[in-house]
Amino acid sequence: MNRVYRRLLKTLSIYIWLIGLGISCFGQVGSLKPMSVSLSDLLMKAGANNLVLDEWEKKYEVALAKQIKEKEWYLPTFYAGVKGHQLFGSAMNGDGRFFTNVNRNNYWVGAGANAEWDFGKGKTAYNAAGKRAEGIRFQSQGEKNQILLKLVHAYLDLQAAQLEYETLEILYRQTDTIIRQIELQVEAGLRYKSELLLAKSNAKHTEFMMKRSRVTMGEASATLGELLNMKEAYLLVCSEKAFIPVELVDKELVLKRSFEPIAKRPELLGMRMNIEALQEERLQYTKGLKLPRLNVGLYDGVFGDPFSSGFNTFEVNVGLIWDLPLGSLLNAYKGDVKRVDSEIAWMHNQIEQFSNTARHDVIGASTRIELAVEQIEVAKEGLELAGTAWYQSRERQKLGTVKPFEVFQAQEYYIQAQLDYIEAVKAYNKAQYDLFVAQGNQL
Repeated sequence: MNRVYRRLLKTLSIYIWLIGLGISCFGQVGSLKPMSVSLSDLLMKAGANNLVLDEWEKKYEVALAKQIKEKEWYLPTFYAGVKGHQLFGSAMNGDGRFFTNVNRNNYWVGAGANAEWDFGKGKTAYNAAGKRAEGIRFQSQGEKNQILLKLVHAYLDLQAAQLEYETLEILYRQTDTIIRQIELQVEAGLRYKSELLLAKSNAKHTEFMMKRSRVTMGEASATLGELLNMKEAYLLVCSEKAFIPVELVDKELVLKRSFEPIAKRPELLGMRMNIEALQEERLQYTKGLKLPRLNVGLYDGVFGDPFSSGFNTFEVNVGLIWDLPLGSLLNAYKGDVKRVDSEIAWMHNQIEQFSNTARHDVIGASTRIELAVEQIEVAKEGLELAGTAWYQSRERQKLGTVKPFEVFQAQEYYIQAQLDYIEAVKAYNKAQYDLFVAQGNQL
């Protein structure tokens, strides 16, 4: 029996080598130019080339610029220049008397500064802008995770379809050999023609499945090209030949239903930052009303008749002012406070909805992992049984004790077992990535 398994392993290694050879040469099939890619390369390129991620990056830059603008609230405004004044007609004196036929002109040359410190608004507006910028940063992380997760799914579809295609191609080549053997036996009267027709029908079915794999590969390649914002059309080909289960999340913890909390999901963190920004804004209409505005203005320059040397003039103005808007003081109104409170309540509702969705994302992904684990185990057993049967049928063929069609059928079962295993691994890997992201981890 050990000899049988060694022969089987040797045959499997030859098949794996043939699959790898077919993968490396696959770009020669079809009209699109091939491009070999790996998952790590795609993840890196997506972060730099995806237009949606670039849009979120621009949004974050705008939010940071707004925060910097709000930080300028305490800085004064300086000015310098020349001013001229000309009046014809009538004018009123400071004591209320009017003068007619006035021809007044003067000039001013100098510099000055104006500053206003709104203690009730300046600091809170800056803090609110900072919270909103952080909220956008977390939202961009969440959006990035979803885009990269879509990319991972497309890559796994491409990789699985590519392996399925190469596996079916091996079956198709073997089928062609068996068909020729059956044709000779039919011509010699040793086999029925129905056996030949059935063998050809199975070959057409294999060819159909190969074309279906090609369609899946083309769709996955197109999805990846869109996510990467590729300017030219390529047929992407996976460079990674190994297709094994990944372990991003501990499988044992999944089976025990021991999950990490969803509190670190960037989407939730972004929503909470938006609530904190609204709470900062609310302070402007509550505690901020108790704080005054400080105005300071000063200038120094030369003032006088345009045709004279002029006189020095210096002025300082200082004001400490409390704004008392009745709309914000009367309980019947307080529109700004009620507006902010309504927005905060709406954000809490959004958090509850997303938390519910996130919890079900975790439950759904973990359930798919559990089912995929069972599928992989069943596929492994089926692959081992079909492999042994295929090996034995080939040995019987050498002794002349088996029909060619039986060998073909045993090989078909073995190939189908391989396809089942590929599909099970793909489902497991997708669920692993889904759960990894659903728990708030970053791809």
